[in-house]
Amino acid sequence: MSFEARKEAALKELKEAGISEINSKPPALLFLWWLCLKARPFHYNSFSRNALFMGLGFTAFWAPLCWFLQLYSFNMPLTHFVTTVVVVGCVFGLAMGINYKFTARKHNLSEWDELETNTG
Repeated sequence: MSFEARKEAALKELKEAGISEINSKPPALLFLWWLCLKARPFHYNSFSRNALFMGLGFTAFWAPLCWFLQLYSFNMPLTHFVTTVVVVGCVFGLAMGINYKFTARKHNLSEWDELETNTG
């Protein structure tokens, strides 16, 4: 089964499970698809993949924004800022990894490789 067919089967399963479109197709995922990357809907990724992607992605956008808009004016030492960024990025990544894994189990979603037989 091609990626596109599997992606459509996954989106159909998410919709049938009652998961809202903003949760099944968040802006980060739409951006990855816009870049023509074959990214799975986050509910079908492993916990570690989601935690790593979300943590790094959040940190990449949040850190510069925070530094230039707020923390720079506080004259915060760079080491303190980096430590804060790493901790917040890790917490966010873990929280999102748990969220997607919990939601997938709660709604009894198929595994990515099983979508072909269940909905295809």
